[in-house]
Amino acid sequence: MQDRMEATRPQLADASGLSLVTINKAVASLCLQGVLRLKGTVPSGGGRPVQLYAYNAAHAVCALFRAEAEQGFLRGVLEVADMSGRVLRQQEARFSLLQEASLDDWMDAATRRKRLHRVVLNLPPALPETGLAAHLRARYGCSVRRANAAAGLISAREETLALYLPPHLPPQGCFRRRGVLTPCDTLHLLPLPTAWETLDYEDHTLTEEMVSRLLHLLTATHAPARFELFADFWTERLQTRIRYNLSAKLRGFDRVPQLHFRPCTPAQAHEAVWRGCLSES
Repeated sequence: MQDRMEATRPQLADASGLSLVTINKAVASLCLQGVLRLKGTVPSGGGRPVQLYAYNAAHAVCALFRAEAEQGFLRGVLEVADMSGRVLRQQEARFSLLQEASLDDWMDAATRRKRLHRVVLNLPPALPETGLAAHLRARYGCSVRRANAAAGLISAREETLALYLPPHLPPQGCFRRRGVLTPCDTLHLLPLPTAWETLDYEDHTLTEEMVSRLLHLLTATHAPARFELFADFWTERLQTRIRYNLSAKLRGFDRVPQLHFRPCTPAQAHEAVWRGCLSES
């Protein structure tokens, strides 16, 4: 319903493969929760008109909080959107120290008694989020996740490991296997020639080695059939160099994964983070 926005119960049964009895129970439950609402009736094609239901994007809100270091402080931005992705509120502030309760006043004012479906935190790797995430989860009773653009960018192909390489930050990764998405949240801990925060992507020699080594380590640990690499600095020459470098490192491996380079701007990555935030699952 989040994808279609409106549908009849027979249409939902056809789309989901579930029985009409199961759909009837699910629709009744979702109407009680305010997720769906009865919009009216439409012709059924011969019999009585059937009821048409609409997805209520205002039944809950999601919050995305991102922070980055700035001149000895943390600059934080909080965005709150309804379940269609329409941003309802955006606030910005500077923090000398981010504590467990630092976002409480913001969140209370931003949600305005609406149900909070999910909070996504996009914090610098050096900033631990465990205490903040646990506090928000306990206070609002909602899902709290770490931001992962790769989870919103990855294709539906099985055995795929997607990587998003943001500027001045470690990569974000996600692996799809047997229909399950598994975030790769510890890429900043892998032993590589330099820190991602200091890597200049204009230095193609070092970028080639950093990316190739990362792919080498992930091939050894996850054995994906393909990589999808999202960044805004790809050139044909850099792609060729990475392919050659990785093939040399993987000499002797039974299976060498395919490499698929995808252009992706920070704005597109931000949209991908929001897609994951808005997911009802």
